[in-house]
Amino acid sequence: PTSMESSRLPIEICEAIIDFCGCETYLRSRYLTLRSCALTCKKWRPRSRLNLFNRVRFRYSQQVEDFLRNIKANPSLADLVCELHITPAEYHKNHGVFAFAQKPLAQQLQRVHKLVFDHYRWDEFPPKYYRTLSEFKSITCLEVSTITFRTPRSLVHLVWSLPQLTELICGLNTFTSPPTKLQ
Repeated sequence: PTSMESSRLPIEICEAIIDFCGCETYLRSRYLTLRSCALTCKKWRPRSRLNLFNRVRFRYSQQVEDFLRNIKANPSLADLVCELHITPAEYHKNHGVFAFAQKPLAQQLQRVHKLVFDHYRWDEFPPKYYRTLSEFKSITCLEVSTITFRTPRSLVHLVWSLPQLTELICGLNTFTSPPTKLQ
């Protein structure tokens, strides 16, 4: 069968299969599978989009700009984003300032509740990023794993910059400068 109309399976089963594809661990495979589902037939497109945009991952700065253009052209897509993953492709090289913390992005993504930083050099970012992150008003969960911070205070500042944060997940983070005495 090429569409849900001619499928022998109830629509709930087809949607459950699409949802299962959306849970795939490897984001690249997940994207390719869900894109194929979206192109299969018109009835599969809404559920595929829901799963495609549930978790958005940026690996390159240009992807942020492309995504902003996409949600500007299709504003309803922004409401589908629940998780935002920042994982620079060039972690082991100097990836420079990764321009994800932008006010337009924070304004568009009103439903994102989880922010994930993985394999990231936070020690290279300017202090203004904390102010911009505070614009993400709906984030309740922050996951930082394999992050290089300048000091432990940088991590604390990051946590404080998210006003609605209730959950923090940390793993394998490092610091480039020794901690200073609190005064």
